[in-house]
Amino acid sequence: MILAINTCLRKVEVALIGEGKVLYERSEDSDRDHTEKIFEFLKEIVPEHTPDKIVVIAGPGAFTSIRIGVVVANTIAFASQAEIYQIDLKTLFDQEGKPFPIFLSAGKLEIYELKSEKEFIKNDATAFLEGIEEEFYGDLSDTHLEALEGGGKKILVQKRGLTFGEAVIKLSKEGKLDNFKVDQAEAVYLKPPNISVSKKQI
Repeated sequence: MILAINTCLRKVEVALIGEGKVLYERSEDSDRDHTEKIFEFLKEIVPEHTPDKIVVIAGPGAFTSIRIGVVVANTIAFASQAEIYQIDLKTLFDQEGKPFPIFLSAGKLEIYELKSEKEFIKNDATAFLEGIEEEFYGDLSDTHLEALEGGGKKILVQKRGLTFGEAVIKLSKEGKLDNFKVDQAEAVYLKPPNISVSKKQI
């Protein structure tokens, strides 16, 4: 049985997979309450099911949201002696089968284009999608979308064709999941955390 967790996006996604089928799946927008959402979802399934595999989407993304998913996944894997698999967002989106560009929000008007697991290019919303007229996968905030529309950009947002659980099943059925097995998941951040130093420590 596979428990899959994704807190890298503005949505929190959890799926429970058994015998090649999605047994449970929740995907909801989270207004900076990823912790509350993830525990709400897990309380509905973990007490009655013991997964032998944990799949976590470990980035890239925002510092706090990714850290929540990775810590929860590592903790459950340790407690249940389950195998853990770390997948990046690019691999998750690639299961759609269409090589569209992937863009992620990163605070204020910053947008990152995701090229690979550890390669992402920062841009400003005012210069976003210069010369790009194709569809794209995006996890953009309302602020970003308003800025793009205000700049006269034609926005073609490609919605995901597969649910989170379906994408994980596809990876598993195609035998690709084993490529992502790790001893412990580690988060991949879009940018370093903005942690200020106390004046008392200076």
